[in-house]
Amino acid sequence: MIFDAKSVLERIRAESKEKVSKMRKKPKILIIMSGDDEPSERYVRNKCLDFEKIGIKFKVKHVDTISKLLKTIDKANNDEEITGIIVQRPVNLTDVMPGKRLEHGIANWITPTKDIDGAREDSPYPTGCVRALDILLAETGFEVSGKTAVVIGRGEVGLPVAKRLLGLDATVTIAHSKTDANDLTNLIYYADIVVGAAGLRKPIDINDVGGCLFIDYGITKNEYGKLHGDLYVRYPENTNSIITSVPGGMGLLVRGALIENIMDACDRFPWRY
Repeated sequence: MIFDAKSVLERIRAESKEKVSKMRKKPKILIIMSGDDEPSERYVRNKCLDFEKIGIKFKVKHVDTISKLLKTIDKANNDEEITGIIVQRPVNLTDVMPGKRLEHGIANWITPTKDIDGAREDSPYPTGCVRALDILLAETGFEVSGKTAVVIGRGEVGLPVAKRLLGLDATVTIAHSKTDANDLTNLIYYADIVVGAAGLRKPIDINDVGGCLFIDYGITKNEYGKLHGDLYVRYPENTNSIITSVPGGMGLLVRGALIENIMDACDRFPWRY
């Protein structure tokens, strides 16, 4: 069964729109972008589309140096009108050596209550990928405790998702680029939950589908420009399984997760009501 993420996002937007309509001051989000990255620009366009439909104010600001970025964050931290700050990844600045990762250090400049992306370790909000997982589990009623899970990928999505599943009392194995292909096949075969979070150039072909939850965060363009995920499940009509599609699956729930984080952030500013 293909999970209907679109209707869930629509419901989250509708509920949030009603909540925002009752606010004395509307939430306002600052999105800071750097460099020229087409996927990032697409993500930001989708976020802004959600904000427009809900009635959330927003501003997108482009910066090109670390000094301008930090000054922009400082100004937003001290602006009581701004509910949340997003530093869109990847961060590409002209005065920083290419390939140097700054995201975590930059996140620490954001006031925790305004860190709606959950980028700080002490953020009061979960990351989008983790909250999207929570939304999926709540919507499907899938019981994680006692289940076995394999998470493919150990990066910024795979590792926090694996930790979340472990926290829900699943037995979790993390697979990665050095995992033997035969071992991975066996792990997937026996798993109750399979998570794709690696951005694979070629999806993993899964033939034998039982009573499994397949969660696919991966999204990659093939040589023909078509988007695909990390998991290719051959029999998605199997009613005993729950499968998220790519596109239109976890990506939509991540957008819904951000909206829910923003609504939580508004609750921390009671003067808005």
